Amino acid sequence: MIITRPLTLALALGLAGCAGGARNAHVVTETTGATAHDYAPVARVFGKQGKPFPGGLYKFEFPRTDLKLSVRGLDLSSSLTHTTSFIFYPMKNDQVMVMADFVATENEAQAVMSKLSGTQVKMAAMHKHLLSEEPRLLWIHLMADGDQVEIARLVHGALAQTGALGASPPKPVAHTVDTAKLDQILGATGVTDAGVRHYLFPRKESMKMRGMSVPSTFGAMASLRFQPTGEGKAAINGDFAMLADEVQGVVDTLRAHGIEIAELHHHDLWDEPRLFYLHFWANDDAVKLARALKAALEKTNVGPT
Repeated sequence: MIITRPLTLALALGLAGCAGGARNAHVVTETTGATAHDYAPVARVFGKQGKPFPGGLYKFEFPRTDLKLSVRGLDLSSSLTHTTSFIFYPMKNDQVMVMADFVATENEAQAVMSKLSGTQVKMAAMHKHLLSEEPRLLWIHLMADGDQVEIARLVHGALAQTGALGASPPKPVAHTVDTAKLDQILGATGVTDAGVRHYLFPRKESMKMRGMSVPSTFGAMASLRFQPTGEGKAAINGDFAMLADEVQGVVDTLRAHGIEIAELHHHDLWDEPRLFYLHFWANDDAVKLARALKAALEKTNVGPT
């Protein structure tokens, strides 16, 4: 499969024909100059097909539908908040760089770290994405580079320490919002996954990881998600990727619109330029929240996929 045009967000979320067996899991990247990269061996380790992602990346997702997660009495879709993901970026000679974002309960988190201790998979961050969630969850960011099958086996072993394996796909949420209006306000065409509206806004700078150029879609982007909650309202979650000088402007803008700040932290160990990530939460009128998020986006140097 040769891709000669930019991948869309629809492909990123696997909504453009990515369903199917692991046997044909592969993707082409133009960023590294490679002609083709075959992810079938990784798909066999994970037991499922991955999805093309903007920037020549490939993504494997494991929704935590085994967990019944709620915030202040509101049930949340795994598409909004709690999906474990692995993003692969191809390098030369079948080598890859991998970024993992594990969703884990507090007990699972310790087992994940113990499983990976002493391996080539390095812990980059551990933090919260939500406030007042039940059960309490942690998000663990991991980084690795090397042989793709070896890394896949390591992270799959860690994944087995959680309830993600064998979990079913998320069920669509019952409510809807005016997605055309949200698209208009945010200046981007989102994609709906299980009823949750997703938007990605990559950084415009040239990004490096361990001195190697990588696409900003390799984590350096704002991710905004809307879960409809009825009567035109939506719960929002996601994160902003910011330079140090942008942080306070985003914080002040979100707070001025009544959006709660859940966390502020790093995601990576070797990113250039150094980025900070801010996670947020609100459940309010969806159009009102879209305008607030747009105002915060304008404080950062991003563009839509």
